[in-house]
Amino acid sequence: MKFLRSGIWFTSIAFLVATIPLLAEHTSSARITSVPVTFNELSNHHCAKELRNTTGDSFNLQSDARLEILLEEINKRKKEVEAFNPAESTQLVTMSTPELFLPAISARARAAYYKRDRLNDRQQDALNPALDSLAAAAAKKLALFKPDGSLFAFHNPAAELMMKQSLKNGAVVKVNRNGIKESGWLIEKNEVGIPLDRYKHGYIWARDNTDDHPYCHLYTIHLIQNYAGGGTYGALFARLSDDVIVGCP
Repeated sequence: MKFLRSGIWFTSIAFLVATIPLLAEHTSSARITSVPVTFNELSNHHCAKELRNTTGDSFNLQSDARLEILLEEINKRKKEVEAFNPAESTQLVTMSTPELFLPAISARARAAYYKRDRLNDRQQDALNPALDSLAAAAAKKLALFKPDGSLFAFHNPAAELMMKQSLKNGAVVKVNRNGIKESGWLIEKNEVGIPLDRYKHGYIWARDNTDDHPYCHLYTIHLIQNYAGGGTYGALFARLSDDVIVGCP
């Protein structure tokens, strides 16, 4: 009897040893499949992990969400352009991140944007019609979007030459108008009232002959003198601060 019981005991142990891997495999499989994960859940948790398909190619779970955001931004810019009224606004379109207006009107800027942000063919195919639609809206309104004459009210030939030289493309621009907005200096001070510098707003309305679009630029250039102490200021220099696409004369 002792031998029989011992044999049964060893047989039972052998059976358990043989079945444990099967139970473990089944349990592991059940745990994996018992927690369903949806795309929306991953997106809501900002999951940016890449999965790999059977061919080894990778895709990003946020690709579609990113595309939807870009299309929404383009549509917002289009509505702004279509609603533009020069009697009510001095701004044709607000800036976006990434900047989408220039890629709409310039094939070269569009190609550079696609390459820089690594947009795939499917995304480009979706964005192209939207950007083309924004470009068509811009073509109707840019002729109305021109700088006001008050920006060029005052002149200083030496300062205006310095302004043009501050442009990287200064040698190839065709200047329509240029000038300085203020006659007197604007003073920038620190938090305790000590001057940091003084400046004026200079403007150049010009056409860049290297552009692949038919529009002009309004360059804003600050003419600056840093404070040197004792009520004196240093040498004048020019610094480009803005570049806006506008209509040509």
